[in-house]
Amino acid sequence: MTKKKLLPYFLLSGALLLVLLIYLAPKVPKTESQVVPELTSSSTIEEIIDREKKDLPDSTLTKITFLEQDVAASPHPDSTYRFLSELWLKHQKPGIAAFYNERLAQLMQSADEYVTAGDIYLQASNAIQENDESNYWMERAGAAFEEANRMNPGDPAIMTRLGTYYTEATQEPMKGITLLREVLNKNPDFVDAHLQLGLFSIKSGQYDKAIERFNFVINSDTSKIDAYLYLAESYRFMQKKDSAIIFAKKFKEANADPMMERQVDFYIKELQSN
Repeated sequence: MTKKKLLPYFLLSGALLLVLLIYLAPKVPKTESQVVPELTSSSTIEEIIDREKKDLPDSTLTKITFLEQDVAASPHPDSTYRFLSELWLKHQKPGIAAFYNERLAQLMQSADEYVTAGDIYLQASNAIQENDESNYWMERAGAAFEEANRMNPGDPAIMTRLGTYYTEATQEPMKGITLLREVLNKNPDFVDAHLQLGLFSIKSGQYDKAIERFNFVINSDTSKIDAYLYLAESYRFMQKKDSAIIFAKKFKEANADPMMERQVDFYIKELQSN
């Protein structure tokens, strides 16, 4: 699998401008060195956990050791899995946090917990640059969304996550597009599916379609302010810089993050100077 930065609607952050540029960058053809390794065994997970433990303070390491012992001794360690997941996430180790949340999902047979695990796996994938491990976390996200979809078929939010995964992180993008279209066939006003199809339209150079999607998103849900930035990008690609600047300013006005405002100012300055 090619290393890709997945930008689903449920993981937008303060680094949106940077991530958007990565998201819209040309794909790098897959090479043998980019093939995802078989990181599915317990021993491999244990190696990752052992490596990451070296970065933890002693007090946290003591807590984790106690919780691990509790997992081994308890026939129903669901609450312990949750504590482990939360603790690892608190220390900015989302891959391991997702692993324990996936264990929780397996134990509880919960579609919601699989979705949570998938979301955190995506955080892990997008947080690191090392291809093999990043791709591994991405694959684990896809597997979690698949399981959630199996347990709760037809749920539009789960299908949108799964469709986004296939569209942006696999060699089967049309499988993802089919899922997203299926969501809209049954739920024509489901905003998040429109947002993802709009992003795919940018990637495929269908800027008019992208603009139509993003306008629908904004008109349907004013809290989806990221659509303003996507509109700006769509118009930028169409060489309509005045329109791009208008929507970049709308994004800035709707955004409360001072750091993001500075990034948008730089973005607008670049538009004006080119």
